[in-house]
Amino acid sequence: MVIAYLLISLASCNTKSELQQNLEKRFHAADSVIIASTKDSVLPSAIPNPPTSTIVSLVDKDGKLNPHIITQAYKLDKTEIDTLALILSHQEKVNDYQGAMCFFPHQAIIVYRQDKTYVIELCFECGRYRTRLKELQERILSNAESWRMLKDFFKQKAIDQNME
Repeated sequence: MVIAYLLISLASCNTKSELQQNLEKRFHAADSVIIASTKDSVLPSAIPNPPTSTIVSLVDKDGKLNPHIITQAYKLDKTEIDTLALILSHQEKVNDYQGAMCFFPHQAIIVYRQDKTYVIELCFECGRYRTRLKELQERILSNAESWRMLKDFFKQKAIDQNME
């Protein structure tokens, strides 16, 4: 309900931010955009000298997707891609999201383009994300409302494993 109200309010402005336009352009140029839930994972960068048997990462060091840990997936259509871009680019003046400091991502946005895979790993518990897309680092999901809208978006698509 909250997401619908905010999307209507944001869309009524009729002006798209530069970030929203760039996201839409990147996502529409992709072969596909998928949102997904994953099994528990421990990221190598999060643990000093980790035992390799406990590490399961969504992407390997070469940026290739590990499909064995995806538990739920949903391919977005054009309208859903526009909605996702709007949510990710929603900006407020205050970065007010205070979550845990865990970063154990269970959801992801996966963008396939030609032979490349681009991933935004999401942890809804701590409100942090990780991506190798430099233009998105520290530019998206800057407030609690953005995270709430994104969580609602994932839940509407039944991509909700390990979400409270």
